[in-house]
Amino acid sequence: MLLSVVIPAYNEANTIEDMFYKVKNSPYRKEIIIVDNGSTDGTWEIINSFRSDDLNRVKIFRQDKQKGKGAALNTGFKAVEGDIVVIQDADLEYDPENYPVLIKPIESGVADVVYGSRFIGDSRRVFMFSHYLGNRFLSLMANILFDNIITDISTGYKAFSRLVLDEYLPVMRAKGFEFEVEFTARVIQFGFRVYEVPISYYGRTYDEGKKITWKDGIKYLLWMLKCKLDENKYMVEPRLNLAISRRINDIIENRIGKRVLYVGAKDSYIPRFLIGRELLVLSGKDAREVRYLKRKYRETSRLKVMHKDEALHKFKFDTIIIHSDEYGDNMNRVNCRNIIVISDKSIKGMNRIGEVRNFTKKWFVFERTQS
Repeated sequence: MLLSVVIPAYNEANTIEDMFYKVKNSPYRKEIIIVDNGSTDGTWEIINSFRSDDLNRVKIFRQDKQKGKGAALNTGFKAVEGDIVVIQDADLEYDPENYPVLIKPIESGVADVVYGSRFIGDSRRVFMFSHYLGNRFLSLMANILFDNIITDISTGYKAFSRLVLDEYLPVMRAKGFEFEVEFTARVIQFGFRVYEVPISYYGRTYDEGKKITWKDGIKYLLWMLKCKLDENKYMVEPRLNLAISRRINDIIENRIGKRVLYVGAKDSYIPRFLIGRELLVLSGKDAREVRYLKRKYRETSRLKVMHKDEALHKFKFDTIIIHSDEYGDNMNRVNCRNIIVISDKSIKGMNRIGEVRNFTKKWFVFERTQS
């Protein structure tokens, strides 16, 4: 496992060297990506002296002027080659001693994104009630808008898998501290599994160099509204809504066996009615759909997520459910007692067993049985 630590830095000459060696001495094979955000206090000269070693590959970048935390992160993200990414502020508020607890849920496969929360445990400096209140208010607003229970949306410690970065980076627009809001909104809208873990936090005062202010809080709120208003561009919604899915399930429920392969499972809510059978394998048409299904459903001994070709090679099924755009000649050759096809158009040579409709569309359900 290669860990990518991305460090945006702006006028952090007082702390950047200490932070670099704290990161460097953490017990992981890693790349340390430092982006100077147009510093004027000598930060770049210090960064330019950092060197790689056997365990740490150092990459440094400089922006010609101060463009904001989000812009610096964007530059750093483009240089990432690791499997897991950790965002590390250049001050000494967040200690790399937290890395093991941050990345453990990702390494164990239960999370795609992990937030290090300053409010659910461990040690933290006691100070600045106004910041505490502002953080809790902003987290509350984000939870209301995006239907989650994150306690610390503004935390500087966020860890995530490379797959998360690959999907988020092309849609990243935030340039400043509003990155925290945009990132949170997008990973939720994409359907990634977000976890929180307790971290230690050593906050600093404005006299010590703290930069975020109440003005950034206003930007947070405006970006929350922006991300909420355009969420339909990013959310993965099944083509068959819950009501249609339930009615189709009513049609096929008594025709489904104990060992089921569902091809195109992201297109409906039908999988929720199938969970509990002897074997249920959910599949997508490509690797991206399979990754989405893995985020949405926790695999067990009875529920698996994989590509349909792998599933057909590995298991025997008595029922295959498939959407018409996945049904082709190769499926005609599959040896399965019962194939159920869901389609918005008629299919020749198959027995139509039902149909459902809403105000705008009609869906047909077909069946092909073999003795």
